[in-house]
Amino acid sequence: MRRFIFHILLTIILISSCQEKTEHPNIIIITATDFGLRSSNIYEHEFSSFLKTNNLDSLSRRSLKFNNFFTVTGVGGPNRASVLTGLYPHVHGLKYHEELFDRNQKLLPHRLRENGYNTAIIGDWVLNAEPSGFNHWEIITKDASYYNPSFIENRKFKSSSGYITDLITDKSLEWIKNAVDSKSPFFIKINHRASHRNWMPAIKHLNAYDSITFPLPVNYEASFSSNKDAAKEADMSIYNDLYEGHDLKFTTDNSWAYDPWPLHGFEAMSEPEDSIWFLAYNNKNKQMLDTVKNSKDLAIAKYQRFMRDYASTVLSIDESVGKIMNFLKANDLEDNTLVIFTADQGTFLGDNGWFDKRFMYDQVMRVPLLIYYKNKIVPGTSEGTIQNIDLYPTILDLLGLKSRRIIQGESFMEQLFDSSLRKEKSSKGIYFHYHEHPSFHNVRKHYGIRTEEFKLIHFYQEPQYWEFYDLTKDPKEQNNLIGSEQYSNTISNLKKSLYSLKDEYDDHSDIEDLNEKINIKEGPSPPHPAIKLTRDDMKK
Repeated sequence: MRRFIFHILLTIILISSCQEKTEHPNIIIITATDFGLRSSNIYEHEFSSFLKTNNLDSLSRRSLKFNNFFTVTGVGGPNRASVLTGLYPHVHGLKYHEELFDRNQKLLPHRLRENGYNTAIIGDWVLNAEPSGFNHWEIITKDASYYNPSFIENRKFKSSSGYITDLITDKSLEWIKNAVDSKSPFFIKINHRASHRNWMPAIKHLNAYDSITFPLPVNYEASFSSNKDAAKEADMSIYNDLYEGHDLKFTTDNSWAYDPWPLHGFEAMSEPEDSIWFLAYNNKNKQMLDTVKNSKDLAIAKYQRFMRDYASTVLSIDESVGKIMNFLKANDLEDNTLVIFTADQGTFLGDNGWFDKRFMYDQVMRVPLLIYYKNKIVPGTSEGTIQNIDLYPTILDLLGLKSRRIIQGESFMEQLFDSSLRKEKSSKGIYFHYHEHPSFHNVRKHYGIRTEEFKLIHFYQEPQYWEFYDLTKDPKEQNNLIGSEQYSNTISNLKKSLYSLKDEYDDHSDIEDLNEKINIKEGPSPPHPAIKLTRDDMKK
């Protein structure tokens, strides 16, 4: 009863407090991709002293920061659809990237438009359907490069000149400027392509981390035990599976090394851009040769190149956040604008020797969440366990709106305004399901449950098997204890909880998945292994 009364009073106060300017607050959701807890300085971690993310740091200090925010799956498109629907992928229908998204579902922007909002989405989309519910949409094409990408604006293709993160930011601010003039509250979802593969920094950031040596993960040279078959099969090794031209920007003679997707990379650049890039990376590669004496040195050099380029693309996201927040302040919009920063999913940064994502490990499923609402939400930290499907009902709750259909997410609005509730964690655990196999990185389908202390994962394709981790003792999830007698009761209880969640969310898609034939590729398969350059090759 106490919480019910609190909920009603809070809704009345929030709505009445916004009526001087508009009935409801403006809402901005900024989303990065492949961006985990260690991608910036929002959270403390082993890379904190090396990264330069001043704008995100500043926003974090002024926001409510969530330490336990999780995704429902391991790839971008399905996660984005879950944010828009409040549903798990097996319900909204986009379980993997090649499926078509049903745009006729009642999405978050639909509900906001019905209540007077001017709505827009700008940037990355990848839902295999035309955006729906938005007054304005301007999305990059699926094969867009970091440089000079093409956009589709309300069904019209438009070429552009510039760096992708800058373009998305500038287009978003231009739309906001026009939306403010319309006097209606606005909602905009800004979806960045960064920091997605192939991590091409802006020209101004080409040398940003050249002098930095990132600490090598202790498990970079991974040796997987016999009870981690899915990890052994995955094709996500920085050393073995990254393309030396496309991903690592290695040069040989007077050209780039092998690039299977040239239009995603170097060929999209103008001649002046390509010349600047080639000169910069040719110099980097010459310096690298002084340290590379053997295959182990090359493996470490590849890691440093990956990390430096990855961190450099994050710089553009950080600048984008700063530019947006400065715009709000300069245009007297801060007091009445709710700003959310988050990510589609996290990524591996050399853990197990990997790049990419997909697995139900914390590097992937645990992502940042900052919520800023000046003078309304008191800054601080929440330990509450929530998922990306919870954003939809929370935003509706914040506006005093009810959903007109079933939503699987749960509102966490009370945590925003009652600091005493920010320590509450989920008692039932959270559910995750990855569907995309066979696919380019060869990660088996799996589902699982995560609690505060433990994680249980079922890889259900034959030969099926289980993984179990004690997260308190093994936060990096290296030691699969599924056969441990010590944890037999815990595992048995977790299986019951997992099956209970599957029933609660009506997820029997694992049975359907086993009979489903899909073949997802990011591009052409290489005619040779990714490792092909020797030290002598690069000296030519």
